[in-house]
Amino acid sequence: MMRRILASAALVALAACGGGGGASSTIVPGTGPKAPALASFKLKLPGKTTMAQVRRPFYQSQATAGVAIDWSSTDPRNPNLGYSITQTCPPTLPTGITSCYLDASGSTIYTFQFDMSPGTYTFTVTTFDAAPTGTTADASSFATTANMLAQGQLAAPITINAGVDNPIPNLTFYGIPASVSFVPAPSQSHVTTVNGTMAIIGNAPQTFYAEPLDADGFIIGANDSGAPTLTVYEATTDPIPFFKVAKGTGTDQFTVTAIAAPGDGSTTGTLEAKAVANGSGLQTIQNAYKLLPVQELWTSQLFTTPDGIVGYPLLLSNAFVPTNYIDYLPDSTSLCGGSGCQFEWGTTLPDGSFEFISATAPQQVFQYTQATGSQGLNAPTAPIATFSGSQNITAITADTSGNVFYADASTNTLYATNEAFSPASLSKTGLTAAPTSIAIAPSSPNLPSAFAGAIVVGTSSGLVIYSPFNAAFSSGNPAKGGPNASSAVGFDAFGYLWNYDGANIAVYSLTGTPSNPTLNQLATATTSALGVSAGTNMFAATAQGGMWMGQGGGTVAGLNRFSSVGTSVVLNQIAGTPTFNTSTVFPAFVVP
Repeated sequence: MMRRILASAALVALAACGGGGGASSTIVPGTGPKAPALASFKLKLPGKTTMAQVRRPFYQSQATAGVAIDWSSTDPRNPNLGYSITQTCPPTLPTGITSCYLDASGSTIYTFQFDMSPGTYTFTVTTFDAAPTGTTADASSFATTANMLAQGQLAAPITINAGVDNPIPNLTFYGIPASVSFVPAPSQSHVTTVNGTMAIIGNAPQTFYAEPLDADGFIIGANDSGAPTLTVYEATTDPIPFFKVAKGTGTDQFTVTAIAAPGDGSTTGTLEAKAVANGSGLQTIQNAYKLLPVQELWTSQLFTTPDGIVGYPLLLSNAFVPTNYIDYLPDSTSLCGGSGCQFEWGTTLPDGSFEFISATAPQQVFQYTQATGSQGLNAPTAPIATFSGSQNITAITADTSGNVFYADASTNTLYATNEAFSPASLSKTGLTAAPTSIAIAPSSPNLPSAFAGAIVVGTSSGLVIYSPFNAAFSSGNPAKGGPNASSAVGFDAFGYLWNYDGANIAVYSLTGTPSNPTLNQLATATTSALGVSAGTNMFAATAQGGMWMGQGGGTVAGLNRFSSVGTSVVLNQIAGTPTFNTSTVFPAFVVP
């Protein structure tokens, strides 16, 4: 196909990487009925060594091997002009390429000139990873196997006038994405691989990078103003929201925070990484990436190594036997004096941070906030509250609204406050027996909706249930059919209530209303039969419906009651399970 070319235009200079001397050629003037018009265009494209260092108003791939120039054609594969370029300047320039040289920055500059009629034009220049076919530039085409890499576009049409020089403004080259990579930042201990799938352990924010790639796998860098716009979001097909995604500090940086764990221990969430080309009419691409949220088991470990607050990844779908800790914050003598804090009570806050109460007198409250990267928690420098020496705080928990509840066994009183413990008491209510633990009922299909957020207090004479907190406590009500004593109480992810009375572990369903609650025992087992030692205990739920039980006697017991198991309580503790002194166990995050 021949295209008549009448006015001279120096349209675009395209860089290929590599060395080579300069070369030049002349253009034959047009012979049409209109006087030739001279147009000029100057563009400097950096070479390979400067690709990541220079801010550029364009994108050009290192894989560029062909150039299509269009002003009347709308199909870059069948352009007005098509040229082949190489990584070094050819010794003899083909017709239409008037110069080629390597500049001081390492860029190879190609200048294309051609004749055309005066008039108003919208130019586009498309680069390919393959050379065109055809014997001449105006009879060239690009095969369907040639991949488009970038396209240069003008902000508005330009006019080519006869008899004068016509400077052509810079084209903006927009990178054409063919895929989007999504990878974690290096050296993040909370990002791992489980059975070939990326996984995030715990709910500290982790850093990931989304990079648009051209068809030959080269990154369309953030330094290019023509780079695609990137977004990362969780797929709407996920059964529940597993992650929170936020934009990071760089154009390609994102933080991903796990906010829930799958109920079967293996269902992954899906994150979509999307690249939208900024040029007109260019393609949008998105790729899906599987990501597994993994709970982190936090323990307060006393008089052992490591001694302090320790986090373990719960990587197994059933047993969840932690074998190696991933986080460790040593007990601090600078915070609590020579004996350390000896944390024995704690709770997870809605944002995934923790509040701990020390055992050493006077008891104090410390808040450990979520950190990013390799460390799961930021250690405090001072307490947020200090109790009087006569108080005996024996339990603390928080609901999903950020209300914090704690119990004082010296006066048998239940208190409510906020996360800042300011003031220390927003409301309080008396108990008829010594409090030992507190649990908040979740929202679950296995619980009547009226119980969502209800407060269950374990005492030395059984369980007392309060309606969901609303500025003040309502009257507490004993649970019919419940145990006669409670050393620890907690809800699992299925909405079933677990109680330990000092000798037996029992699992219950809860029916009725908070003002008239009834417990129905589903399973029970003695601690001696399970091999669970006695002592001060606290339950923590796994996402799979099991429970971890922290024991002052020296171990952490993994307990499970799946619906498929029936009415049995199973001890998921196997050889190699670490043993340590602990009196509290904390979930990594609250499972919806």
